[in-house]
Amino acid sequence: MRNWTKRDKGQGDDETTPESPRKKKIKMEEVVRQSKKGKSQGKTPNKEPEIAEKDDAIKSSRQWKFRAVLGHLHDLFVGKEEEILVLNDIQRDMLATTTFWSLLQVFINNQITKDELKIPQARLKKLTDSYIKSQDGKIRIPSKGGGDISAQEMALNFGMQMLQNGKQDLLETRKVCPGDNDLCKKYFGGAKSSQIYNIQVKEAILKSAKANENEELVRLLVLYLCFTVFFTKTGGSRMSCSYLALVESIDVINSISWPHLIHKHMMHGIEKSNGDYRKIDGCAFYLLYWYAERSNQKRNTRDGCTERFPRFTRWSTKTISRTIDTLNSSKFIDIKPNFGCQVVNGLENNLITPLHVMSQVEKLNERIRQLQAEVDDQKQKNKCNKRKAS
Repeated sequence: MRNWTKRDKGQGDDETTPESPRKKKIKMEEVVRQSKKGKSQGKTPNKEPEIAEKDDAIKSSRQWKFRAVLGHLHDLFVGKEEEILVLNDIQRDMLATTTFWSLLQVFINNQITKDELKIPQARLKKLTDSYIKSQDGKIRIPSKGGGDISAQEMALNFGMQMLQNGKQDLLETRKVCPGDNDLCKKYFGGAKSSQIYNIQVKEAILKSAKANENEELVRLLVLYLCFTVFFTKTGGSRMSCSYLALVESIDVINSISWPHLIHKHMMHGIEKSNGDYRKIDGCAFYLLYWYAERSNQKRNTRDGCTERFPRFTRWSTKTISRTIDTLNSSKFIDIKPNFGCQVVNGLENNLITPLHVMSQVEKLNERIRQLQAEVDDQKQKNKCNKRKAS
């Protein structure tokens, strides 16, 4: 016997009335038909169709709630053959003038696998959940040895040079006008663009490399690092045009103390997330490498090698994950109290010794001093020659 409730003449179905399978099927077909009709009438998203489609694909296939990940660089240099970036000698030399060369070389030379870079969500959440705001206002992990995370540690883990007077406020002080910015006009839609998609940056990188637009290539690669690794937003697939301020030129790139800037951005992201790890902006995954370097727990490096550089290449996130699994619910995490004492070679010591970056005026004055010294030296030689002649 059927359970369908009778329908009164002239009235619609009651909310509690069960629907027949046939009726459900008809409704589903109508929904699909209306959807197709909307598309055919031009009801498309505000984004360009191709970009919107790629963006949706990124959202549907995203595996990690922590969006920032080094795996994007692996895909760029070691991914599908038709989509990977191959650099010539001139392009490599130009990249070598930036602080990101050590980091990029890892992927250019395929020194680590993508599996060794994947983010273990639950374990990273375990670390971010450990953060507290102390009485001095700093965000730190409670530990027996002091849980502060420093820009020095970030410099060593990523292989980046610290600067004594490096800029850290360009995002706040320098406004980017998309219609005037050369990269935005050429690759990202010009004045119409307020947001830039990661896929657009990757396509621009490949295009500039093939065209031997080498300075643009360097700037775009650094922008890609900003978008996918260092300053990734919660959406994960796009960012504001304001980040173009960081890559106005190679000189601007080299005037920034990147370890300080990235560290500040990450710590601010942890603080403003209010304990919700899904809202953390920036490279939260860095905490895994920080923990691997600072932990007193037994942990294994990749292939047993403890001398790799940059330091993140010593570790597989899988191994770090297993170590974090062993943490109990203790109030304190057992970590080394002094990171600086672990610096044992000259290269790393140079990285964490902040350099003074000369301004344009200082460079000009230095050049004047050099020219004056050359003139004085030539005068002295001329005097000596006259004495010998007489």
